[in-house]
Amino acid sequence: MKVLALALVASLVAAQFGDPQYGQYGNCGNGLKCWPSFCCSQYGWCGSTPDFCGTGCQPLYGRCDGVPIPKPPTHTTKQTLPKSTTKAAVKKTTHPGPKPTSKPRPKPTSKPGPKPRPKPTSKPRPKPTSSKPAPRSTKPATKTSVKMTTTKIIPHTTSTPTPTFVPPTPGQMFSPYCDILMYPTIDIASIQQTIGLNHFTLAFIGSDAFGNPAWGNQVVLDKSNLYFIDQINAVRAAGGDVTIGFGGANIVELAVITSDPVQLATKYQLVIDLYQAKSIDFDIEGDVVTNAPANDVRSQAIKILKQNNPDLKVSATLPCTPFGLIASGIQVLTSAAKYGAHYDVLNCMAFDFGSYYAPQGMTQMASYAIQAAKAIYSQGQAAGLSNYKAGVTIMIGNDDVQGEVFSLANGAQLLQFAQQNPWLGLVSFWSLNRDNGNFGPLWASSGISQTQYEFSKMFNALNSGSVHLFENVFEPVTTRYQERPTRTTGIAAKVTTILDNLKKLHSSKKADHSTRDAKTKRMGADIYKEYASARQVIDECEEALGLRLKNIMFEGPQNILTSTINAQPGRFGINSAILCHSIALLRVLEQDFGFDIKKFATGSISLVDAIRLVRLRGEAMQKSVNNKATAMRALIVTGDYLDAIEELMPRLTRSLPGEVAEIANINSRTQIVLSGTEKGVEYAASVFHSKGYTGRSLPLPVSAPFHCSLMEPAAEIMGPALDAISFQEPKIEVISNVTAKPVLLN
Repeated sequence: MKVLALALVASLVAAQFGDPQYGQYGNCGNGLKCWPSFCCSQYGWCGSTPDFCGTGCQPLYGRCDGVPIPKPPTHTTKQTLPKSTTKAAVKKTTHPGPKPTSKPRPKPTSKPGPKPRPKPTSKPRPKPTSSKPAPRSTKPATKTSVKMTTTKIIPHTTSTPTPTFVPPTPGQMFSPYCDILMYPTIDIASIQQTIGLNHFTLAFIGSDAFGNPAWGNQVVLDKSNLYFIDQINAVRAAGGDVTIGFGGANIVELAVITSDPVQLATKYQLVIDLYQAKSIDFDIEGDVVTNAPANDVRSQAIKILKQNNPDLKVSATLPCTPFGLIASGIQVLTSAAKYGAHYDVLNCMAFDFGSYYAPQGMTQMASYAIQAAKAIYSQGQAAGLSNYKAGVTIMIGNDDVQGEVFSLANGAQLLQFAQQNPWLGLVSFWSLNRDNGNFGPLWASSGISQTQYEFSKMFNALNSGSVHLFENVFEPVTTRYQERPTRTTGIAAKVTTILDNLKKLHSSKKADHSTRDAKTKRMGADIYKEYASARQVIDECEEALGLRLKNIMFEGPQNILTSTINAQPGRFGINSAILCHSIALLRVLEQDFGFDIKKFATGSISLVDAIRLVRLRGEAMQKSVNNKATAMRALIVTGDYLDAIEELMPRLTRSLPGEVAEIANINSRTQIVLSGTEKGVEYAASVFHSKGYTGRSLPLPVSAPFHCSLMEPAAEIMGPALDAISFQEPKIEVISNVTAKPVLLN
């Protein structure tokens, strides 16, 4: 969860107000002003919160250009640091930056904002190329799309005046984030039974390639086999519940590609209805924070949701510095105030600050988190919001910035502060998957010495009271979660065994998935565990796609393996997983078994480009067929009837309006492949057989009708992508399967 650079302040202000008197890099003084609700410090930089500005702009600094920060609203409970933390807070001066000099303060040496995903990627998922939202038609865009019909959406047409501040009702809650797509899939029902934790925030829902809500941009919502619902129902049956999280780092957010607030509210409502959610969280970070149109349409959609779901609890989670939100984050709040969107919680991401904001990151991360929570609480009021609580989300153990550690002692300090300040309604952390002392990769462990779930057990004290921020009012949707069978373990002794598993996965269109060998569901898990060369390939593929292929390859959530293998391998990265696994196997054969693989490699395209093209190809093919029933069938031609078949083919398809049957491959004079719609292909094959033109035929276990006119829309999508790739001259001769001649790039 990134903390945006303070340098954005002035450029954002200038873009909105056109006022050249704001400093270009967030600097102030000498005639330069600060963004409203910021004040100018003695160092000549804009900042926020009473800790930074005092009770207003301080005359001793010689500059009072900005608007003073209002004091936090008064509560019956004392809002001061507990005794155990006061010393640390007092020791800190007005700002953690360098001492005043005659020159402006330098920019941070450590950039705030590394990615807080379990497995940081080199590039985020690319944004949609079209600025228009994907239209919602009467037909679902994918086979697993579900049309929402349970709640009527009432559009919001007027803005709401700025409200006065009203203190929220009491209640506090601890709800850690859970990455439910990470391998191995987290078992929140078991965790609930083990440590008594009753609330979880599930991360994250974004948009798939067709504008539908999807977990991690990949797992669409299949009502008949709803992802993770068994776990959710088990937690609810035991008295707990979940918050559904939207957005997140490297996730294409629904608000970015849906410009109509009613359509956006409909998509949110679909998720709410399917999961019977009473609380949702919007994790707004990265480029989305500065995306004003997306923030405005989200605000309007939230207004609609609140109208149609009066009891729905909504939180906004935003990147912060220890001094609160910067200008872009404040714009998210002012947008909410403008359109009457009510947030029950304003939650600050209090980690990944960088050494500029957190010079004592090894020991004082709790103090910085407390400052951030106090700041966002004040900033919500200044932006025109009311009746909300503050929240704080930390990253336990080591965060993404070297030298920042949120220790168990920091946790005790933050817990004590929360217990003494009920305006801090929510404490969370990234992530429950990391709450262990395994000293594994950062996305899978805290990286510090601790026991299993030690942070969760500590913060769960906030859930021990009789009143929680989000009360449990749910009923299970289906039956109670049943514990999954223990998976087989161990390393395959032979590469041939792995290849057999790959073959099973790739050719299982008609297979009985409920009885499939468990090893098929663990494609690549054995070589990933044993061979560094395989790990390098699979990790590189993950980084290229921004997609956790290991979750698909090693475990394969049941709805992906059953629905997707059978119908849509282009979706969810299945084709990418197969290619990645194949390359990993070749790399193992080369580096660990001594096979000379390079003499079969052209070197024309990088692995990164190849894996991205394969993923795009799969998505493009699925979009082309648009849920049509399609087929391919191989036929053995008897005698010399190939010419007769070619002549008869057009007349056959004309006799079936709307159906397609074409010759996709002529492998020889005696063997061809038909491709098209299922009805068209079966009809053509039966006619040829009845005329004696063909003998034996075999349906092909493929996911799409390759090499026929139904794939033309996919070609239009792939063309620009291929044009953007820099192909190198092949190191070995490659024969085209179209021309039967060597491929030449020049």
